[in-house]
Amino acid sequence: MAGKRGNGEGSVRQRPDGRWEVTMMTGFNENGKPKRHSVYGKTQKEAIDKATAYRRQVEKGQLIDKRLTVSEYADQWYKEYEGQVRPPTYEGYKYTLTIIKQIWDKKRMWDIKPLDVDVGLKKMADDGRSRSVVTKVKAMLHQILRKAEANGLIEKNPVPLTQKTKMQGKPRSKDSFSLTEVGKLYQNLPHTRIGHAIRLSIACGMRSQELLALTPGHIDLDNSVLRIEQAIFLLKGTVNIGDTKSAAGLRTIPIPSVARESAAFLKENGDKYILQGKNEMPMNPTTYRKDYNSAMSQVDGVRRLPPHCTRHTYITLLQASGVQIETIQTLAGHSDRDTTVGYIHIKDEVTVRAATALSETLERAVGQ
Repeated sequence: MAGKRGNGEGSVRQRPDGRWEVTMMTGFNENGKPKRHSVYGKTQKEAIDKATAYRRQVEKGQLIDKRLTVSEYADQWYKEYEGQVRPPTYEGYKYTLTIIKQIWDKKRMWDIKPLDVDVGLKKMADDGRSRSVVTKVKAMLHQILRKAEANGLIEKNPVPLTQKTKMQGKPRSKDSFSLTEVGKLYQNLPHTRIGHAIRLSIACGMRSQELLALTPGHIDLDNSVLRIEQAIFLLKGTVNIGDTKSAAGLRTIPIPSVARESAAFLKENGDKYILQGKNEMPMNPTTYRKDYNSAMSQVDGVRRLPPHCTRHTYITLLQASGVQIETIQTLAGHSDRDTTVGYIHIKDEVTVRAATALSETLERAVGQ
């Protein structure tokens, strides 16, 4: 038994296996040949109802392509995401995106379940991926599948239903140099731009991206204050100058007295930037880490902590000096709270007291 529905709604027939089939033309291929799609039902009415629903999805642009893979949609999501974040952030997402595509490459979007996400994350952990990388992958996958759910490409985002991924070992803590180590660093680091840059980093708590973007003009004439007004970022391996990480990053930092000699040295011996690299641009962060490690290796009795730990040391020393957390957040340029730019650019009694307390702490360390 076969028939043809009116208004181009497709042909209807009963198959030899007893099921009913409705075949519809849905457009044309690149070669001009008609594209057809079939739906099936146990009864003629069920098949026709499915065909009607399918037509409505096509007309509303809500058709779900059940062949679409996670890898294919991830590429589409990444392309559409451009412009929503800063260029260095967008560039950094590419690494995480590559991992997602490797793990769930051929998995179809429509079929992905919480178990598939769990298995992929566990494989990352078993392969020795760091806790940070696993967390970033899970977060990005959540964004990708949440967008897919909103667009009707999947019924439900499976990521919130996954188990907590068990990692080997304990999470790495944000370490800082002890007071004894700070004293040794101030006394024994080489009297070079790198050595004084490390001293200034401990005393002012800058991010490496902010330190490398400093110019001599960002340090006041009396070397008592420095201003964070910009930061570097890498785009395809090339150093660029851009905005700070957030609005809170724009700030004025009092320089403790024990570090003003370093500030003066960097200002007097700097070029366009206090740590200059190629083409009159700031030093590449890879070069800075290499020179940082070389300088640190010249100081005995100090752990080989990475450059960012100088920032953690600054915050720890402020806390040890009795500075309130709200003031620390301002001096460190954290955006944990909605701090206004007017409050960020400060040089008031509160920060002066904070700098004085830190100076006293550092002086005790250096004098050991």
